[in-house]
Amino acid sequence: MKNILFLMLLQLSISVDAQEYPVSAVSDSLKKNADAVVRYKENLFTQTDKNNATHKVIEVVTILNEDGKDYGNVVIYLDKFRDLKSFSGTVADASGKIIKKIGKKDLTATAYSSHIASDDKRSYYEYQSSSYPYTVRYEYEMKIKDGIPYYPKFVPMVGYDISVEKAKYSIHVPSDMKIRYKAERMPDGKPTVTAEGANTVYEWSVSNLSAIEKEPYSPELSEIVPVVRLAPNDFCMEGRCGNMSDWNNLGKWIDALTTGRGEISPQLKEKLTAITADAKDGKEKTERIFKYLQSTTRYVSIQLGIGGYQPMSAAEVEKSGFGDCKALSNYMQSMLTAVGIPSVYTVIGTDRENLYTDFSDLGQMDHVILAVPMPSDTLWLECTNPLLPFNYPHTDIAGHQCLLITPEGGKVCRVKKNSGADDSKSRCIRIEIDEAGNGKAHIKAEYKSGAYEGMQRFVHNMSREEQINFLASDLRTSKVRIGDLQIRPNDSEDPDLQLEYKADVQLFANKSGNRLFVPFSLLQPVFAPVKPGKRTRDIVLPGDILRTDTIQMTIPTGYVPESIPKSQVTAADGTFGEYSVDIRSEGNTIYVIQRIHIKKGRYPASAVDEFRAFFKNMEKEWGRRAVFKHG
Repeated sequence: MKNILFLMLLQLSISVDAQEYPVSAVSDSLKKNADAVVRYKENLFTQTDKNNATHKVIEVVTILNEDGKDYGNVVIYLDKFRDLKSFSGTVADASGKIIKKIGKKDLTATAYSSHIASDDKRSYYEYQSSSYPYTVRYEYEMKIKDGIPYYPKFVPMVGYDISVEKAKYSIHVPSDMKIRYKAERMPDGKPTVTAEGANTVYEWSVSNLSAIEKEPYSPELSEIVPVVRLAPNDFCMEGRCGNMSDWNNLGKWIDALTTGRGEISPQLKEKLTAITADAKDGKEKTERIFKYLQSTTRYVSIQLGIGGYQPMSAAEVEKSGFGDCKALSNYMQSMLTAVGIPSVYTVIGTDRENLYTDFSDLGQMDHVILAVPMPSDTLWLECTNPLLPFNYPHTDIAGHQCLLITPEGGKVCRVKKNSGADDSKSRCIRIEIDEAGNGKAHIKAEYKSGAYEGMQRFVHNMSREEQINFLASDLRTSKVRIGDLQIRPNDSEDPDLQLEYKADVQLFANKSGNRLFVPFSLLQPVFAPVKPGKRTRDIVLPGDILRTDTIQMTIPTGYVPESIPKSQVTAADGTFGEYSVDIRSEGNTIYVIQRIHIKKGRYPASAVDEFRAFFKNMEKEWGRRAVFKHG
């Protein structure tokens, strides 16, 4: 009898748990624009001291359709500081009935990493289903040891097209430990703070967050969703303790990690002295050593050494010939020191232009470069890319705030911004059109700044066939033959790339009876259209973009102009940029100069109609045609 009663109670408990998250309980407002719904997510981080903690996660997600299936997978990132203590999971059908149970043995463990040398590993589970909707529930706990230099962020929304029913984050720390936090776009930025025995508990929660629909020219997702960043004041990692209450103190900790790692061999010092012997000044010495670095080392991502924050020693790089951004920058610094040139190890974020002045932590920076102060300016050296010129801050760092690492501490600075537009491309095109509408074109193109960087793969990694196909795809025709390609890179401090080639274009102009309809542009449109309708997010144009095309078209003998737009300059000066089209004709030749300047900026969603009209009118200008009639 007791056994029967026990089984009945067990069955009842399972039944109740199974019905906990039926899809029918999700409100229509959370289903709108959503491929998945976070039903419940909890992060519980409990720190016992500077070196030890546990992190427990519970996550319940309903997958509404195939587009949301990736949200039903779980990936747990581990390393030598984080071990997986426990894991369990379930899958339930639309009614909430459990149809599958998952255990730790079902996880796939791998040491895979994007880094060639790393302590990182991961455990993951991917559920495959042919029917929707379904709900997954995962619960796991990690043990953290030997240092806590950062806390997990609270990011309840991890993507577009996913809504949140409820999510909360709790962090328990000893009452004598001070933590800092920065909340953005939270309904209530301040946490609930309570005392639990010897601990202080900070807790945030959100509920009923509607899915975000992705829109073109939107801000980064990290600038849209609610987020709470957290960091300790005092911290340790592998016995190296420090304080990150401000940027100055954090810089002292990073500087200590590089101390004693700058020795190079006497033989290398002699070689560097010889290389720079007749250099006229410190800048030329620096450039010669930079080129030596580029020719003798290669970049390899390495995430070893004090949690991936300490560089390999200069001696190791000298011996092996490889290193990551930390190691190569430290090595370059060591070589400059050998010839009497002071420099500064510098950490920087590649995905954010500004550091938080009021919140210092390690998570805002993911890269290391080298700053070399000179009497009139500072040189900025990207030590990982042998293809980039000397003293050329690429678009991932140009204009970004950085942290100069000195023995006195960290100093916030800003990398110089390159002159001119962030992305510039100009082309000169001469095209002769025959009576069938085919064209023979001669094209010269110049790429600068971001456009120059974007062509590095074209220059160094593509085969000639791939280069030809790439150039053909840039033209407004499906039938083209490219030939006589010449590539002329200029790798100075103000670099550019020059291309020159010929193109035989079939049916460039449309022939109808005795008329030729000649387009004003041979080139593909370069900007994505904006769909009609209401917009909810700000419009972001991430950089200044400049495009200039100068076109000379020669029409076959015997054709006379029937309809050509008047010789004029058409300009539209607006919030988002300017465009102009200058058209003139002389005999059987048409000259067209098209210029677009898109301005970097952030604009309110309410400006979408003006934004759409700007691009629509610009495309209309680009779509103009001249008509010639056989005489």
